[in-house]
Amino acid sequence: MARPPISRERLVEELAAVSHELWLLQGIRDYGRDPATLPKDVTEHDRERAEHTVRRLEALGVVNWDEPPGR
Repeated sequence: MARPPISRERLVEELAAVSHELWLLQGIRDYGRDPATLPKDVTEHDRERAEHTVRRLEALGVVNWDEPPGR
């Protein structure tokens, strides 16, 4: 298994952004929320979901930041 090409922190932030985008889309589509009333920035809840996702990927052996780069 190779070391991921980005840092763990960067992966968490990228996944948090995706989580927030999906939350916005679902709020608008599924609940008819006005986009202007929804927070535009990533929230701590988004980061929490992302952190849980990264921990699961680590547990499954999908990512391993202890491996040297390029291995």
